[in-house]
Amino acid sequence: MVRSLFRSSNIFKNKLSLIKIFLFASEVDNAGILRSIFWAYGRAISSYLSFYDVIVFNITYRTNHLNLPFAPFTGVNHLRQSILFGFALIADEQRDIFAWLFNKWLKCMHRVAPKVIITDQDAQMGDAIKMVFSTIRHRYYFRHVGKHIAEQEIPLMNKYGEDFASDFHLWYTSHDISTCEE
Repeated sequence: MVRSLFRSSNIFKNKLSLIKIFLFASEVDNAGILRSIFWAYGRAISSYLSFYDVIVFNITYRTNHLNLPFAPFTGVNHLRQSILFGFALIADEQRDIFAWLFNKWLKCMHRVAPKVIITDQDAQMGDAIKMVFSTIRHRYYFRHVGKHIAEQEIPLMNKYGEDFASDFHLWYTSHDISTCEE
């Protein structure tokens, strides 16, 4: 089913005739089978050029019937509303796929890089971000960091004693590094 659906990108080519600005890029394997696709509408590009400070890139969605990672690029406008800057279905979560996607997205956005990108803690994605967006800040989702902290808290308390949890909480919630010298 995947092969027949992804034999060509005619669906996306047909969109070009319906929408004034519709950009897409596709990545194919050696047999010419579509593996990954990126697309963005003119409105998304225009919005990005106005609100490019911070983008969120999230690949945790796998709700499509092909079980491919759906990867939206999102941000926030001046009214604090979420806005979409582009979309992708990617073959897998490898560094080369992420680098391909980020390069295509950046080209689509007139090579205007965001100041900050927020992602989960995926090492392959982090490597691709360093390759493509060498000058921007890369930050992790707060909830992912919190999840990893919760997973490690008991082993660290066993190793460093009961005071570890309160000392760590003081450091973690501090807004001033001088309060956490020890």
